[in-house]
Amino acid sequence: LLKGLRCFEAALARDPNYALAYTGVADAYTLLGFYGYARPNDVMPKARAAAERALAIDPELAEAHSALGFILLSYDWNIPAAAHALERAIKLKPTYVPARYWLASVVVGCNRPHDSVAIDEEAVRIEPLSLFAKAHLGWMLLGAGRAEDAARRLEHLLELDPRLLIGHWLLGQAYVALGRTEEGLAKLRTAVELSGNLAWMVATFGCALAHVGRTDEARAVLADLERRAE
Repeated sequence: LLKGLRCFEAALARDPNYALAYTGVADAYTLLGFYGYARPNDVMPKARAAAERALAIDPELAEAHSALGFILLSYDWNIPAAAHALERAIKLKPTYVPARYWLASVVVGCNRPHDSVAIDEEAVRIEPLSLFAKAHLGWMLLGAGRAEDAARRLEHLLELDPRLLIGHWLLGQAYVALGRTEEGLAKLRTAVELSGNLAWMVATFGCALAHVGRTDEARAVLADLERRAE
């Protein structure tokens, strides 16, 4: 993410009016905050400024509307505004897949999990080589209570890329939901290792331990996270 951010900034140093590069800056900062690699309050204002700059240069740029929609969703938690921005992005560029899977996240947050699955299925149909689109579909299938379908798709995803962090994270949760406890915990441990002990992955591992009744281990994970949060 940091390397990508530097590349987008280098592009803007050559062309300060390159709207698409501003959307790259926005998405890089947003993902740094989204995954917890940086404090959201430090990076999200920079992401918003970049997205708004892109829209000022080109108000019809789908990627910029999508970038702003992602910020509205993941930082402001402004669901109606996020939906509006993402739907605008899709209208402007129906093949822009990220707008579709972020819209699926909006829809599942509105307690419409089956609609979120349909949106992500369309994203995968449009861009069948996008690993993240496939992963996001697995995520929405989990949200719809379809753990078996999610597991099947995520197993195939990890055949394509055995080190895909989000694939292990999601498949671990699917296995736990299906009662395949040891397999699920093993996948979640792998996610923790691949991420370098990222808090998001550690927290999910702790939740899984609690879910399967391993309370003492779960409390130890929670204590570690609380120490890190200081």
